[in-house]
Amino acid sequence: MVDETLVAIGFKRLFADQAVWIKIDSDFQYVIGHVDDLLTRGTRTKVDETKAALQKRFKLKDLGLANMFVGLHIVHDRVNRTITLDQIHYAKEILELYSLRDCNTVFVPMQPGTQLLKTNEKLPEHEIKLYQAIVGSLGYIMNCT
Repeated sequence: MVDETLVAIGFKRLFADQAVWIKIDSDFQYVIGHVDDLLTRGTRTKVDETKAALQKRFKLKDLGLANMFVGLHIVHDRVNRTITLDQIHYAKEILELYSLRDCNTVFVPMQPGTQLLKTNEKLPEHEIKLYQAIVGSLGYIMNCT
């Protein structure tokens, strides 16, 4: 089990997120797990040590510098020492799925001062479900990036 192996080499599993292990000694290192994917961050030496310990117990495939993990696109800017996460590919999939690929972008969804009127007219069930699906998809992007 991954947890047993990581704990045996000095990692502690986070209580707040059971898919994250941290190790603080002379350096700070962490491992993030999702199903059968692991992402690790630390000095090259520490990462290599962790990979070697895991390879003794599991068959691993090193995919190199991460550019995608659990649906998040990862952009490394070594010059500015930043890492940027986005879900542009997922947002494009949502636009395509709901036939909104060619929609116009706006900064505000309505003109300021628009008055909304209450109506007794009920939307058809399929339109309600479609609206809920779109809002749920957008909420996922908002909460997961």
